[in-house]
Amino acid sequence: MNLHVQLSTLLAMAGCGLGMGAVYDAYGVIAARLRFRRWLYAVCDLLYWLLLIPVVFRVLYLNNAGEMRLYVFLGLGIGVCLHLLLFSSFVRRVVRMLIRVVEWLWAALHWLFRMLIVKPLLMLIAVVWAVLGIGWKVAVFAWRVMIKCLYPFTWVYRLAAARFEPPLRRLAARTLGPAWNWGRRLWDRSKRQNPPEPPPSDVPPKEPD
Repeated sequence: MNLHVQLSTLLAMAGCGLGMGAVYDAYGVIAARLRFRRWLYAVCDLLYWLLLIPVVFRVLYLNNAGEMRLYVFLGLGIGVCLHLLLFSSFVRRVVRMLIRVVEWLWAALHWLFRMLIVKPLLMLIAVVWAVLGIGWKVAVFAWRVMIKCLYPFTWVYRLAAARFEPPLRRLAARTLGPAWNWGRRLWDRSKRQNPPEPPPSDVPPKEPD
């Protein structure tokens, strides 16, 4: 392995160290903002290493076919130290600024959603409910007025029924009673003249001996 490959691998590993430090700082700021629990910190640390180790080995494979040398770990250490000395505070400030921008965008979208969708919908529901309430009150009032207006007619109906119902019943009995009795006698006579036939039997008749 020539010097050029070793130098390029060292620089690539230093870049990986810088990236690992930046990702770890960003993850730390986000976790602190979201107030992760302790067990969630452990899970996120495990995911951090599981995701970044394959990336580092891929970069190493592209530079020196995956050979593990001492300068590989030296480059990673140099990258991490450079990040901690020069870029850590800057990365943290940038991540905090991005979090504030995301929070502001979320608050703006939430406000627009409330003003453009939720409040008009609530106002429409309130208007419909008020119209239905007014219609119900008007209907109840009209019903009560109609009942009061029809009350004299109900008194007249009761008086007429008490006056004319018994004569009408007697008239119906004298008029319809003989016709009903005649139809009943005619029906009974037809039943006696045409008795119902017995149902057919499934048992075959016996043959004579």
